[in-house]
Amino acid sequence: MIGMFADAEFAAKTVHMPDTVEDAGHYFRGLIERYDAAMRAGNNPAKIDVLFEGIDLVKRLNKGTQFGCRIFGGVCDRLEALTAAPDETVPL
Repeated sequence: MIGMFADAEFAAKTVHMPDTVEDAGHYFRGLIERYDAAMRAGNNPAKIDVLFEGIDLVKRLNKGTQFGCRIFGGVCDRLEALTAAPDETVPL
């Protein structure tokens, strides 16, 4: 996996994260729940940590870069589809 990234430090930091968008749905849902809990508790440092972890996840899934991840059908769109709230429910 490290060969995919130019930055070995980034690869080591994100080694626990899923390798594909399809495998990342559950992990990303956990980030959403942690972010929601941090916001409700007023824990800004925890909220920021989760935001940066989400950015790292997107970069990992996008081959180590954020460039192009927001394009239609890109990593962000696919994660959003995997974690969308079921119909007739209120999302977090």
